[in-house]
Amino acid sequence: MDRRTLAALSLGALAIACATGAVGGGPPATSRADPLAIEALPPTSDGSVIQGVVVNQETGEAAADAIVVVTCDCLEGGMRELRTNDAGLYSLRALPPGTYDVQVFYRHADVSRTIDLAERVKARLNFRVHVRPTIVT
Repeated sequence: MDRRTLAALSLGALAIACATGAVGGGPPATSRADPLAIEALPPTSDGSVIQGVVVNQETGEAAADAIVVVTCDCLEGGMRELRTNDAGLYSLRALPPGTYDVQVFYRHADVSRTIDLAERVKARLNFRVHVRPTIVT
């Protein structure tokens, strides 16, 4: 990867972090996404990747079976939906470039993030969700 590409990726990641409040002094959120990490994929890659892990903010435990919904005008049908595995991991592959909304639902938590995905990059987007206790009446 040349210096210009690396600089562009770094500046893009910093801009996203600033825009989402991951950098700077904002109020703490009850559920949040961690700062975005982006890396280039080889030219032979089939599209881009969005992947990450969803964890319980209080305990750090994996949020197994959380629903991850990804929407983008660039996708056929406009969206893809999947669930995290037992380790809280999710991965979407072969994605075209575009602006993606990534939304996570886990128990009563609902957190989302918008990212601009370039061609042939891997974006790691982790989420920490605040899980409210279930009250049985």
